[in-house]
Amino acid sequence: MEYKLQHATSNITSKNSHEVNHPLQDLDSLMEKPRNRTIIAEKGLIPTIVHTLKTSGGSINTCSALKCLNYLAKDSDHNKEAIVNAGAINCAVKLLAQDEEADYAVSLLLELSQNSAFSERIGGAKNCIPFLVALLNSRNPQTSENAENVLENLSGNTKFVVSMTEANFFKPFIRLIAE
Repeated sequence: MEYKLQHATSNITSKNSHEVNHPLQDLDSLMEKPRNRTIIAEKGLIPTIVHTLKTSGGSINTCSALKCLNYLAKDSDHNKEAIVNAGAINCAVKLLAQDEEADYAVSLLLELSQNSAFSERIGGAKNCIPFLVALLNSRNPQTSENAENVLENLSGNTKFVVSMTEANFFKPFIRLIAE
């Protein structure tokens, strides 16, 4: 197990996308253990994982990268901050439009949106709110629920509530008027 972790962490920085996929998948399975998540974070690999999303071009296993980031985000606020600072919000928002990746991307955004400063950045990301509203009709009930929860976390900002209303999601607007 220790070898697998060391191998994955050393090969994730490869320039060859095919060489990155296997370590990403290994990291995905290794991150089930909190100890391994701590090691990954301490090695400073969060920006590297986010970078794989930025440069994937379809050849990187983005689902594995998103799952890794989800594990790390659930672990600590420090990890969430590193994920946001590495630019994961815009990457995740773009992936909301992809069928397979949307499930993992909205899950990551849900985890990050629990922090009010990060929810401001999420809601301000281009096309985020329309994508989230579209996911309310997802075939996957968990994705739909997660999208609604992200929108709920964003609804503290009146500007975002207006954007939700423009995207035909009225629940936060009605609640705002009722107050």
